[in-house]
Amino acid sequence: MKPSIALLVWLSALALSCSYSNGGSDGGTGDDAGGRPDYDSSGSLLLVIPEGTLMCNGFSEGRTEAEELATLSILELAPGFYVLDREEGTTQASGFIRRVVFGPDQIVAEPSAATGTLDAVHSGWSTWDDWTYTFTVPMRMDGAQAEAQFRFKISAENDDWPQEVHLDQPDNLWKATGEFRFEPEQVQRYALSDLPDPPVRDITATGANGDQIKLAVRQGPYYESCQCNGETACLFLTRAELNLGEYTATVDDCLKLIYVGSHHNWLDQYLVLLDPPADDVHAVRIIAPSVFTQPPRDPEFVYLDSSMNELRRESDVTWNE
Repeated sequence: MKPSIALLVWLSALALSCSYSNGGSDGGTGDDAGGRPDYDSSGSLLLVIPEGTLMCNGFSEGRTEAEELATLSILELAPGFYVLDREEGTTQASGFIRRVVFGPDQIVAEPSAATGTLDAVHSGWSTWDDWTYTFTVPMRMDGAQAEAQFRFKISAENDDWPQEVHLDQPDNLWKATGEFRFEPEQVQRYALSDLPDPPVRDITATGANGDQIKLAVRQGPYYESCQCNGETACLFLTRAELNLGEYTATVDDCLKLIYVGSHHNWLDQYLVLLDPPADDVHAVRIIAPSVFTQPPRDPEFVYLDSSMNELRRESDVTWNE
C-alpha cells in the first residue's frame, strides 16, 4: 500500500517543528522505586521491555524505493515492567510506546495522551492457548490525528505459561509487533530490531570492479510486521558490510537499511545509506538476481548521490546466497 501525499507532506512539515531527543519516561507497572512489581504468576505474566528496545518498520508490497525511503521509521518502546493478566477485556494503561522516529533526519511523533487502551484477547485450539495484548495510544502529529500500537502475542500448551518474558530474549512461543496509523489506509508495521538468528538470507555480492557487499536478511512475523499479500515473507535487511575500494563500513542501523520487497519476495532489491559517504557515493542500491523476469534479471550495484540519483553502476556482479 503506497503512502498518501498527505503523509509525505506531513513528514516534511513535521521536520520543521520536531527534533529527536533522548527524553521520555519509563512505562509499566513497577513499584514506587521503579523495580519489579509483585504479581500473581498463576494468572498473569510479567513482560520486561529493556531500555533501548526498538522496532523497525517492515516493507509494504507495491511501494517504490523512494516511497520506502520517505516512510522509513522506527518505533521506540518504553522500558519497564508490564503485568499482563490472562483476563479478557479492555483497560487503561500507560507506557509501552515512547515515540516513533521517521527517517535519518529523525522526525519524531510522540504520544499525545498519558494513557492508552490495552486489549486482552484469548483464543485457542486443542491443548494450545493464545493471548494477544494490544496497546493503542493517540500520537502527536503537529495537529494531525494518528495512533500507534504495540502488540504482544504469546502461546502455551497445556497452560504451561512462563512467569515472565524479556523482549531481548527471543522465543518462538511469542512475538511482538507494532503499527503506526496516519490515516485508516496508511499503516506502517514493525518488528523488533533484534530478530532471531540465523538470517534467512546471507548474501555475498562481488563486483568485477572489486567492490564487495555482504547482506544479512532476517524474517519478522508473517503479515503483522509488513504489508503484503499471499505467501510473501516479512523480510528485513538487518546488516550490511561494504568494501568499496578503500571505503569500508558495517551498517546495522535500520534507519539506514531498506528492503524493497515484492510479491513472494521474487523481485527484491536493497538500499544501504552511507554515513559518512564514500566520496561522492551516499547510498548503494543492490539489485538481486531474479528468474521471474523476461529476460532473467542479473544482479547489479547502483551507486547513488545525496539526492538518490544514479552516479554509475556495476553490472558484472557475482551473487552468492
